[in-house]
Amino acid sequence: MIESVFPKSSEAELVEDMVSLMASLSAKLYGKRSSQRRQNHIKSRTKRQVQ
Repeated sequence: MIESVFPKSSEAELVEDMVSLMASLSAKLYGKRSSQRRQNHIKSRTKRQVQ
């Protein structure tokens, strides 16, 4: 509703798009890193139990 009264400039829209893109890529990167750490933790615990 406010946007219809005060339309965004193209620069503002571009900044919003870039911020959302950065947030998306960061989440993907941290999720991948977390998954790798979890897998390594499981592997190390499995090796300890086998020995």
